Formats: sequence, C-alpha cells, structure tokens
Amino acid sequence: MKPHSRSAMLATTLLFTFFFSRPTTAATLPKEFTGVWIVAAETDNECKKQDWKAAGMSDRLINITAKAFERWLDVCTIRSVKTSRELSGWKEGRPPKPIFAGVPTSEVNLSCSGEGEGGGTSRSRQIWYVQNVDSRKILAVTVLEKKVSAMIALECK
Repeated sequence: MKPHSRSAMLATTLLFTFFFSRPTTAATLPKEFTGVWIVAAETDNECKKQDWKAAGMSDRLINITAKAFERWLDVCTIRSVKTSRELSGWKEGRPPKPIFAGVPTSEVNLSCSGEGEGGGTSRSRQIWYVQNVDSRKILAVTVLEKKVSAMIALECK
C-alpha cells in the first residue's frame, strides 16, 4: 500500500470513528421519571395526564419528557443525566443496599428559561429519585445549589 493511501485510509477511519463511534452524551431520562406530575401539597393532590395544558392548568403541574422538564412558566432542557439503579453494599464503610435497590436515582443537569422562579435563564444540578407507594409513583427532587431545596411530586394518571 502506498504511503498516501495509508494516510487517506487512516484519515477516513478517524473521521468515521469520530462522527459515528464516539460515546454519546445525549441526555435522556429513564422512563420512570417521564409523565405528568403534581407538586405534593397537604390536600388536593388529584390530577390526570390530560390536565397538562388544559385551560386553568394548575401551576403545581409538571410535565417531564425524556429531554425536558416543563412547569407552568418554565421550560428546562435536560443537559445531562447520570443514573444508578443499585447502590453498593457494605464495602469499606458503605451502608448495605437499600430496600429500594433497582429503583432509579439520577443526577440531572438542567438548563432553564422562563418567567417563573426569578425569570431569565439558569442552570440547575438535581438528584431525582422515583418510588412506587400505594400504586402511585412519587418523585423526589433535591436541588443542589447554594441553597439546597427539595420537592415531592405525585404522578398524574
């Protein structure tokens, strides 16, 4: 094989590898997180999926797709997701596996814009966890910012 042919073949292989074989960083949530949710309150936690985008929609409703987190006045694009379905058992001081092993827990990085929560654009790093309780999914979100906050939401069926 001629030297220039090897160079061309190597360049073609490298381009192919770069464009078609590189690891994907697409931010796609596990399906357990997707759907319409209502932020939990002491009362009035009933909702249906159809309530999303309905006239007079509650500002407590959330729509989560594989790529976005939407609230009444905000839209967040999911930038990255790291998911773990099982935690390690006792090893070097770690606690044993939780009762809920196999349930997804994800670190979700969002890029948000809209009119709510201060308006403008922002980024947020959050930990999401979902669990079935009494045949209804419950989503727990912990926002990891200067001021840590949490939200509990219930699935709308």
